[in-house]
Amino acid sequence: MDDALGAVQLPCCYRADGCGRKLMYHEAADHALQCAFAPCHCPGHGCSMWASPPALLDHIAAAHSWPVTEVGYGSPFRIAVPTPWRGGGTHLLVERNDRRLFLVTLSEFGEATAVTVVCVREGTAAAAPRFRSTVWAEVASNTEENLFRRLSTVPSSSGGGNLSGGGPPVCLLVPPDFGSENEDLFLGVRIDKL
Repeated sequence: MDDALGAVQLPCCYRADGCGRKLMYHEAADHALQCAFAPCHCPGHGCSMWASPPALLDHIAAAHSWPVTEVGYGSPFRIAVPTPWRGGGTHLLVERNDRRLFLVTLSEFGEATAVTVVCVREGTAAAAPRFRSTVWAEVASNTEENLFRRLSTVPSSSGGGNLSGGGPPVCLLVPPDFGSENEDLFLGVRIDKL
């Protein structure tokens, strides 16, 4: 009986959300914990949307008007953050191959601006893919020195609306004297899949 079940292929339980994988019976549970199509909460403050990341991509772009950039793992890229950046802001990143969603969020943290990176997904299951990010900040008037921080692990955004309130767990802090209020901030970001 076990041999017969072991040979059975099943569609992913998130097939309706876009996953086209066919899995051996004994692989289905582990795959469900790491499937990129598993539904999750929209990380927008006060938003109750619950959908797969591809559906959230459309929702976030339309309902929250956050800028969207397609990125690749291991490749650094720059995000221009127009003034006034000290009050906060959010930028959505979409990985070009596996279509995972990441948010780069700027928020007030005392007099500084905190820059955080989170993966848009529910939970932190051990089987879920892990990511590391490197973040740096640049302004045109400060060509001698950039702020730099390697973030150990990118946390999940589970629990809708968790991007506001409380202090960010791991972040790059941009001090108030880094650049002037009237100049754009450039963030460099690199996301690595571990």
